[in-house]
Amino acid sequence: FLLPSKFGDHVVIESGIVEFGRSSFKVEHKLFNKGALAVEGFETRVWTRRDAADPGKLKSQPIPLELVALFRS
Repeated sequence: FLLPSKFGDHVVIESGIVEFGRSSFKVEHKLFNKGALAVEGFETRVWTRRDAADPGKLKSQPIPLELVALFRS
């Protein structure tokens, strides 16, 4: 948190994928209040599917290249 924001403030939030790995990608978030950067953060997400051996578990898998190309365009 860089600047304070309060309930009722009109803010602008920008989010975008900034990095791709084999099976993960990083999403960056920026919140602007009155044009000034107020909050910055990121999250790492993992591309998964159900594990065939144990459907109760998730297993990472490579992100499809077609999907990566769509996000980069």
